[in-house]
Amino acid sequence: MADLFDGKRNLVLGAEYNTDYQTLQKAHLELNDSFFLAVMIGYRNQQKIPSNIRRGLEFNSLAFSPVQKELLYGLILSWKNMDLQTMVDNESINQIYEKLIAYANGGLQWLRGNIFPDYLDADGAIVADPSTILLKLNEMIAEEVSSNKAPF
Repeated sequence: MADLFDGKRNLVLGAEYNTDYQTLQKAHLELNDSFFLAVMIGYRNQQKIPSNIRRGLEFNSLAFSPVQKELLYGLILSWKNMDLQTMVDNESINQIYEKLIAYANGGLQWLRGNIFPDYLDADGAIVADPSTILLKLNEMIAEEVSSNKAPF
């Protein structure tokens, strides 16, 4: 099995979501944390959107925390036809990262439409001050927890 988080690769995100990530960063969410949150939201809502422009922001796979790595492995292993023997070469790992990026894009799109519909710029990207970002994300989390929904 290859290590998905060995630091040998950078995740290059879709440029069409740069503004969303930058807005989240202003609210003191690191890029890897924003990406992780977006992946989980995209997966939870089964929204995948492939990137059209792959020259966006990037970060190294080492940026994920140990807990994030474990949760991402768990998510990946839940995919159909995925097991530890499948993650053996660079091509497989690239496909896994492409799918994670598509889920992150879907998660950001879901945030745009469901959490921040009143805070979008002319291009549809999230633009809000840091306190609004944190308030809206906390409201979303409280709603998810209070409704007794499973996290995945």
